[in-house]
Amino acid sequence: MTVNTALEKSGYIMRKRSHHEAAAPLRMLYKPGGMLEKHLEEKKGAHGVIYVHIPYCSRTCSFCNLRRSAGLAPEGYVDMLIKEIKQYAGLQYIKDSTYGAVYFGGGTPTVLKADDLRRLLRALKQDLPVDEDAEITIETSVSNLTEEKIQVFGEEGVNRFSVGVQTFSDAGRSILGRKGSYSFVSSKIGKLLKQGFDNVGIDLIYNYPGQTEEELIKDIETIKNLDISGFSFYSLIIHKGSRLGEQLTQGDLANDMEKYYFNSIYDAFIGTGYSLLELTKIVKGQRDSYRYIKIRYMNGDTLPIGAGAGGKLGNLHFMNPIDWAGYSKKVKDGLIAVRAMETDTFYECIYRLIGSIQFGFPEFTAHGFSEYSHVLAGLNKNWLNRGLIEPDPKGYRLTKEGVYWGNNMASDLAQALVDSLLNRHLAK
Repeated sequence: MTVNTALEKSGYIMRKRSHHEAAAPLRMLYKPGGMLEKHLEEKKGAHGVIYVHIPYCSRTCSFCNLRRSAGLAPEGYVDMLIKEIKQYAGLQYIKDSTYGAVYFGGGTPTVLKADDLRRLLRALKQDLPVDEDAEITIETSVSNLTEEKIQVFGEEGVNRFSVGVQTFSDAGRSILGRKGSYSFVSSKIGKLLKQGFDNVGIDLIYNYPGQTEEELIKDIETIKNLDISGFSFYSLIIHKGSRLGEQLTQGDLANDMEKYYFNSIYDAFIGTGYSLLELTKIVKGQRDSYRYIKIRYMNGDTLPIGAGAGGKLGNLHFMNPIDWAGYSKKVKDGLIAVRAMETDTFYECIYRLIGSIQFGFPEFTAHGFSEYSHVLAGLNKNWLNRGLIEPDPKGYRLTKEGVYWGNNMASDLAQALVDSLLNRHLAK
């Protein structure tokens, strides 16, 4: 079977698989911004989201080498999180802000004890200006989602779940280092839905080593039968330093079915009661709006809580230390010691344009920066000719080919605008 025939028309060869790669050119626009607390004294509050990072897992997936570690959170980690929350709560900037979504990511946030999760959820809502109807998301594995924790989430207002299933195939789950069989996983998700949580989504990984077409079809059928709100779908990224990366040879990776499997997933869902919410997310009806990511791409603030959490307040970007010693020192020293990087409105303009691609409806107007209109016009023409976009009542929309290559397109847009900015500066 030939699976790469579409590459020639698209003009791309190597697919960028994550939004982090898409936004990489924007790093050139960062400049030293000084001390966070002092700068915030001069700024007004904003609308945004809160990201809480729990970089711990009871078991590390075979493909993972990210900002997390195996094992339970250190003793006192939740106390440190609550202390950090209270530090932010004392800033006038934060008091003047509003937060429309809270996202618990990791790692696996549900490695925390039920009582600690309750304390943390209450601290966020009591000490920070979280909207009454805020979207509150918990990332979780199936094995860490106990009845006691589900009860806590129901009582404390959690209304969105992202369950790290990856695949329902028993063989695939073994390859990816996941615990629990097909029957255990599907039963746990079904129980979560029956208990009144309507917005339950999963992560699905495709194109993992040895995956068969039959296994993918079973994943698709299971998603439909479970009646979940949606799912994120990712082609497996084998990270350098991961267990899977060390085990596999080039021969193991040669049978690349990435494009074929992507098309199979897309065709099975789009137009059958499901729609594309963003490049890697398909939702059923209107059950999931993913407010967290929408606010971020509208240049809303991201208040980062926890070891390894990164975010921005206003135009100040910063990241907490990932190691326990560094993070606990940062919290003990207080916000006065936090250094930030600074960006300007041109960065915000590009970031919003990247967001328009992520959500499938690319925009080609650089509001406030008309001198760059020719760059966007050139991209528009180029992408139309390559079949990556098509006219739509909203303006333009990504074709299926454009969705597949969306992160490449976002990266090209960002790089073209950054290069144009730098060339203008050099010409002066």
